[in-house]
Amino acid sequence: MQTQSFTVGPLRGMDQRWKPSPDMGRRVRDLTWDGRDGWKTAGGYRRIVLGPDGNTPGTYTNPYAGKGAVTMLKFFSQHNGGRAFLVYETDLGELFYFNGSNRATNYRSPLTFVDGTAVTGRMVLETPWQRTQGCTWAGRLYLVNGYDAPLVFDGEKVERAGFDISPSPPQVFALGDVVPQSGFHMTPQRVVVYSTSTAPQYYYKLDIGLGPVLDTASDKQKCGYKYRVSFVNERGQESPASAESALAKFTNEGGDAAHTGATPVGMSLPIGGSHVVARRLYRTQNVYDSAGNLLTLGYGDTYYFHSEIQDNVTTLFQDVLPDSFLGGALDESAFGPWPSGAKYLASFKDTLFVAGSTGNEVYFSGPRFPEIFPPDNIIDVGDSDQGPVTGLYATRNAVVVFKQRGVYLIKGDPVAGFFAITLTKDVGCQSPNSVVEIPNVGLCFLSDDGVYALQGSLENEGVATRVISLSTPIPDLFARINRAALPNVCAAVYHRDKEAWWAVPTLGNEYNNLVLVYHYEVGAWSFREDFPILSMLETSDRRSYLLFGSYDTKDHAGIHVYSRGWEDKDGTAIQPLFESNPLDMGLLYRSFQPRHAMIYAVGYGDNNLTLNYSVNRSIDDVRTAAQELDQQYPHDLFPVYNDSIWGTSRWARQRQVIVRFDLNTQQQGPVHELSLTVAPASRNMHIFGYDLEAAVGEQRNIKPLSTPVGVSQR
Repeated sequence: MQTQSFTVGPLRGMDQRWKPSPDMGRRVRDLTWDGRDGWKTAGGYRRIVLGPDGNTPGTYTNPYAGKGAVTMLKFFSQHNGGRAFLVYETDLGELFYFNGSNRATNYRSPLTFVDGTAVTGRMVLETPWQRTQGCTWAGRLYLVNGYDAPLVFDGEKVERAGFDISPSPPQVFALGDVVPQSGFHMTPQRVVVYSTSTAPQYYYKLDIGLGPVLDTASDKQKCGYKYRVSFVNERGQESPASAESALAKFTNEGGDAAHTGATPVGMSLPIGGSHVVARRLYRTQNVYDSAGNLLTLGYGDTYYFHSEIQDNVTTLFQDVLPDSFLGGALDESAFGPWPSGAKYLASFKDTLFVAGSTGNEVYFSGPRFPEIFPPDNIIDVGDSDQGPVTGLYATRNAVVVFKQRGVYLIKGDPVAGFFAITLTKDVGCQSPNSVVEIPNVGLCFLSDDGVYALQGSLENEGVATRVISLSTPIPDLFARINRAALPNVCAAVYHRDKEAWWAVPTLGNEYNNLVLVYHYEVGAWSFREDFPILSMLETSDRRSYLLFGSYDTKDHAGIHVYSRGWEDKDGTAIQPLFESNPLDMGLLYRSFQPRHAMIYAVGYGDNNLTLNYSVNRSIDDVRTAAQELDQQYPHDLFPVYNDSIWGTSRWARQRQVIVRFDLNTQQQGPVHELSLTVAPASRNMHIFGYDLEAAVGEQRNIKPLSTPVGVSQR
């Protein structure tokens, strides 16, 4: 039989379909694709910080010990990255932040309210759920979870975001000169000032109060005023106004008697919570006409800005401001409370979008007022039979609204108005933490049956708006996912290695114990194990660290950073492996005899490369132990670690080497398909293709191969 060589490469990622391209792999584990078109060993992880031990100076301890699993990670910065914060939440219901710029003294700090009280006792569910969500706005981080009060963190303290209810109305009463009211001055009396000259006497009236000042003793004017009050927080966000107060009624009399003139109105003002720094007072004009009749309903119910009480302490207030000094009218339609049950946030075109209550509504704030939600700012999205809203994501020209089965786009702007359009009702998103935007691919998310990409959702892209499946090549991996725990899935894009990660739970597991990695520059899949990821992000600064919070509070508690510089996974070995798909040499159901496999690899010296193989899709390898060979040219050895001598050995560059393995399948019967499994004996491996030599065809009827097997799938 004639021996011929078959070339396979460049290698691509996983394809678990029945008849994939030969350059695809059946299993690609702990490998990352690099820009020189090869697969090399992926990284490991370590905990990001060791806190100082207060009992033993100069020693360090794990600051996360006993602090629970890290259920949420959020990164935000201020002053163009001058201050950066990593905010995280634990399953003990506590919020902390890590300030990387001040690690020595601030390795872990609790989020505290303005009075110094730490944030504790937040809701934690035992079943899979969306956990705390957040977004940044103007150097502040907003956090919601659907159960506790929404919070905003400014880098120093945390406060309640927005307002849930209106203040109680002020208690008002007219102040007279007969019965003094506690805490108020009586109505100023008329003072007669006599001239010291021979000129006529003049009367100077100090009439301070509301209503007209009447000169004629017989004249009387009935007066009435109503008040409303609102709360203001330190970010200038205003609550809805209170209900109207009772009517403060009085009658101004003319003349110069002590009881005549204008009348002040006193009131008792409500006090807000610790997040309130000021209150705004609104008042009607006189609700009675000159004849003492009530004015029309619209006129008497119009409230005008009166004044701002710039504290949250004063309770007694005296009103003497004339109607002509009032400010603009109160527009009640411009104010509204923070929506109850909010679970998801997205910032888009100076507007904050909120969703997650029991209905289909998406609420949006007033422009540049992220904590004020006018009552008319509601968009009803989809139908109830498509399940609840499961996530919001702001892209360049739309807010993407995900439901359990359905994807919608909210477009428009605050001036012209926002509107929703239906993109698809065929697939939806099962976890808000699974939504990531991948360069040159689109907005990607995890559905019930795979990972999907939203393409063409933005304007002027020249691409039809559509939803495509990215995970079609890996059906076996998705068959392992525990769909009941999909809300626990989280994802991140790691731009350094051009990867998108989805941490998913497998059958029988509540937490994520498998990482699906999409290498987006070549459209290839691989997987990694032994990453206890419950929350994950890539820092948005120039460093692009990939961080994750662990659910393993025993062996891997805390927050960890991924890097190809780490030699293991916090004590667990990195195990790179590339298993090829069954190769039939183009002669399926006709046997061949494998002879040699030449692996194209980067020379890593005496770090051995191993090879094993199976035939005809068998679950067992042919060899009981894999073959091992140095990753070197045997006739041109480069210096290696531990044997190199300073001043004598020469440092060498990396180069491509061919590692030849002998194959023997004589005891396996007729060979129709062959699979190769390549792995390093220790850790380092970098491969990009292989040649397979085999005897093909009958001895007297040789079948020549005219073309190599496998083309680039880039």
